[in-house]
Amino acid sequence: MVAIAGPRTQTQALVADRFGVDRNRVFETWEQFHKASAEMIQVGKRFADAIVIVAHDRMRAELVVVFAAQGYDILCETPMATSVEHCLQIEDAVKKTGIIFGLGSRMLLSCPSHTVPNRCISFAVFVIFLCDNRMGKVRDAW
Repeated sequence: MVAIAGPRTQTQALVADRFGVDRNRVFETWEQFHKASAEMIQVGKRFADAIVIVAHDRMRAELVVVFAAQGYDILCETPMATSVEHCLQIEDAVKKTGIIFGLGSRMLLSCPSHTVPNRCISFAVFVIFLCDNRMGKVRDAW
């Protein structure tokens, strides 16, 4: 992890410390990150090869479109969009730019704490779908 964009300062600090992210690469908004990324691209550098989009459902289409335009491969949390129009915008952005677009589904699985006290294990399963935009179909899933 090389940069973080998000509005929660406490979460930013925890994640930055955990993954050793330079404080100069922690942004309060995605717009700030996008602007900094555009400035780096102008001088022939990039933050990373890919980004992970974990944002409010209604924001994801816009984020995919703007960061695909910068040439980032993208892993997007599900749902990727909340309308057919947004799905089509994402599809168009991926096809136009030729990026690799992955869709990940986070499923939280747990058992109620009152049924098995102190013995319940909660865990997350992250299912990743890699879409090959040249073939127009799902290429792989884990």
